[in-house]
Amino acid sequence: MFNRFAAALHHAVEALAPQQTLLEDFNFHWKSITHYFINNKDDKKPVQESNIPSHLENMLALLTQEENQMEDNQTGPCMEHLLQHKILETLHTLGKADCPPGMKQVVLIFFTNLIGKIKQPLLPHINVYKPVHGLLKVCGNVRAAPTEREEMQFLLLVCAKLRQDPYLVNFFLELPKPTLKSKEPVSLSSSSSGNQPEFSLVDSLLNLAQSPDTRIAVKACEGLMLVASLPEKLAAQCITEYTQFCTLLAERLCTLYNALPLSMDPVDVDSVEAKWGLDVYSDAEDQNMFPGKRQLISLLSWFDYCDQIAQNAHPIVAKALAMSMKERFLVPIIEPLILQTSEVGILTSTAHLVKFLQMTTSIDLLEVFVYFILGRGTEQEVPGMTDHKLRQRLIARCDHLSDEIIIMSLKLFETLLKKPHEHIINNLVLRNLQTRVYIDRTALPPPPADNEGARTDDNNVDDIGVNDENEVHTNQVNENQTVDIQQVENETVDDDHIENQADYSSLVENQADNSSHVENQADDNVHVENQADDNVENQEDDSSHVENQADDSSHVDNNTGDYPHVDNEDVHTHIVGNHGDEKQENEASNPTEQVIDRTEPFSNALLENIFTNGPDTLASEILETHENPEPSSPLFDLSPIHMPVSLLPTTVGSPTHSDISATPSASSVDSSDDGIGIHKVVNCFLTLMPEASKSSYLTGDVGYDMYLREAHRQFRECSVNCLPWEWPTYPTPLDKCPTDESFYEGTLVKMLYDKLTRMLDQTYEVNLQVTSVLSKITLFPHPLIHEYFLNPFLPVTPGCRTLNTVLQKVMIDLTMRMKAIPEFQSQVIQVRKQLMGMADERDDSLPHIDLLEGVIVLEEFCKELAAVAFVKFHAASGQTPH
Repeated sequence: MFNRFAAALHHAVEALAPQQTLLEDFNFHWKSITHYFINNKDDKKPVQESNIPSHLENMLALLTQEENQMEDNQTGPCMEHLLQHKILETLHTLGKADCPPGMKQVVLIFFTNLIGKIKQPLLPHINVYKPVHGLLKVCGNVRAAPTEREEMQFLLLVCAKLRQDPYLVNFFLELPKPTLKSKEPVSLSSSSSGNQPEFSLVDSLLNLAQSPDTRIAVKACEGLMLVASLPEKLAAQCITEYTQFCTLLAERLCTLYNALPLSMDPVDVDSVEAKWGLDVYSDAEDQNMFPGKRQLISLLSWFDYCDQIAQNAHPIVAKALAMSMKERFLVPIIEPLILQTSEVGILTSTAHLVKFLQMTTSIDLLEVFVYFILGRGTEQEVPGMTDHKLRQRLIARCDHLSDEIIIMSLKLFETLLKKPHEHIINNLVLRNLQTRVYIDRTALPPPPADNEGARTDDNNVDDIGVNDENEVHTNQVNENQTVDIQQVENETVDDDHIENQADYSSLVENQADNSSHVENQADDNVHVENQADDNVENQEDDSSHVENQADDSSHVDNNTGDYPHVDNEDVHTHIVGNHGDEKQENEASNPTEQVIDRTEPFSNALLENIFTNGPDTLASEILETHENPEPSSPLFDLSPIHMPVSLLPTTVGSPTHSDISATPSASSVDSSDDGIGIHKVVNCFLTLMPEASKSSYLTGDVGYDMYLREAHRQFRECSVNCLPWEWPTYPTPLDKCPTDESFYEGTLVKMLYDKLTRMLDQTYEVNLQVTSVLSKITLFPHPLIHEYFLNPFLPVTPGCRTLNTVLQKVMIDLTMRMKAIPEFQSQVIQVRKQLMGMADERDDSLPHIDLLEGVIVLEEFCKELAAVAFVKFHAASGQTPH
């Protein structure tokens, strides 16, 4: 009854009394708070039982109302009163003492609302940032305190303000004060051990990041990320040198990793997807539960957080964090587990390392992983060199007795090759190719003596062709190996259409003679590497016939680069008409003329639009070009296996083959010639397989154009990653390369070649991983990689292996072994259908199952190489100078 009467009396007085100003109301509420502490002697009474929270709320409301009434960038009387009378200093003292009980929470709420709701900048004022800084120090001092939520909100607000105005962070750095004797400003490096700089904001956030409440811990990590990303160099140095930021993050990673079980299935490790944040995890809803999954998710989540910190933080902080992870986690924990002898431990630790690499996006953290695994070696390798123990051990394990360890080790290198770091490909491959000593210089034609008068008339062309052929063909061949040039041209017609799926069946029938020719050579123990030379020698008598035809045929226009127009009906008549009658008539009229029954599959429009329109139009352009062919230059109308050295196609982004030792300023190849060259390279890869071992066209999986889309996407991603490295367009000229050094392909490439040689005896999974690593290497847009791996016509020194020579050796082995297996092709088709899910489940008990599956992988690998070569050619054609 009395309270109602007092309230009514108060309202009556307010109605009769004159209205007070905002400043008077503000002073009234502040005096009410001070009178409470003067009159109240009970220190144990909670603050919630007093009027202090309501008075502070009214003061904040008055400050907000005053700011809304004032113009921009003007300070009202209430705010001036707050700053001049150091009200925030008093509140900070009360909150720090937490008197009365609960006062700390009330003060934190008031500070948070004041800084957050007032639009004008307050932190630069000395009477604001000093109490704010003092309040930062009391946050996080007590583990699991009842005020953790308010502390976290206050700290996050300060971090957000510093992110908006990074220069404000200097107000919260406690640097040692200069002495009286030294008037120079004190730097971080000159501070003594007893008087070190402090960064209270980071210290408080680190304390809260270890809170048992996961929500508080996540919010604290968000605040640490904001502070670490500030662009102020002084703050970054203070974080890395005078706080436990890097140490605590790396030690927590170690703690989480040690909590994992000693043995885990690599498939389970690879299946876990974890991102840092507050993710709700339920065992009941998990369909793929396995021992240690919860611990693995916690580990990967924290690793993802460290990776994000290293990616977004100041460069000083990122490098320091990456080095701390190497010194405290990789070297003392991961390296001993990788180098152990237990197969279970090797498999588990390697799977973890692969998962870490897959998740790494930070450049600094990736660099630490790369140098940790591969070392820093960049000089050319020699057999038996062990410059980095971990690297050599991991490569050696790719030839382990356990297939699981082989697959996981190969997967580690495949993951490395996907990462955007130049040292990876330099360390594994390129450092052994720089000297180009793998090229047989004796097999190269000599450069022309006078470049000014080169190719001025048709006689020069004939002379060059005759000289080149005379230089290459020095041995006499047997009569039974003679191949008619017209037959080669007829076979090339079908080679030109290998990209067209509709014509693939006819291609197989027409190529049967060619494959039987390869088989006969295998039976006679004739190496496939000499096939090109042997076949070209048989064509020596007909070379003048082709050259004279080049004289009388229409040549490429020098100004436009286009071929003269030929009516499509005439071309169609040459291809599908009465070949015998027309051939006799042409030979009777002009013995130097010859019917050209092949077409040019690549147009200039395709070269210009290949990357503009993407891979979808790539296949359609190929098919459309085959439907509307244009005549090609008869000078290049030779099968790739039977081409003379003078007509060998060039590597992508390099000068012509005849000018392989010349400088990049040498005359470039015409685009039409390049098109014919890449066409022969593609056909060379596609015709490596013996015809009786092919099975894709019988199951509807025809052509190599299905690989074009994926090859285009992967090459585009790889090219984007390699752009900052500024790789050369041309390889180093041969005259600048040493000649007295021996070639060694390197430890990794040697291991891959050895695995590829044993492809017919390895399991399906191992073969898939080997070919996957090789395809990743061939995708790199470096001229040496394309020259060494993707040029099947490259003359190599005796004893040197290339990808093409290794594949040819495998094909010889396959040709000999498939004869001992009855109904070999039908068995291959059956296994392919099982692998594609078109037949019954896979039956590993079939005889020769590894051989049959290896043949399938080998066929698909040749298609993939053809697609990679095709895509890389069109990418480089736009860079070739004209």
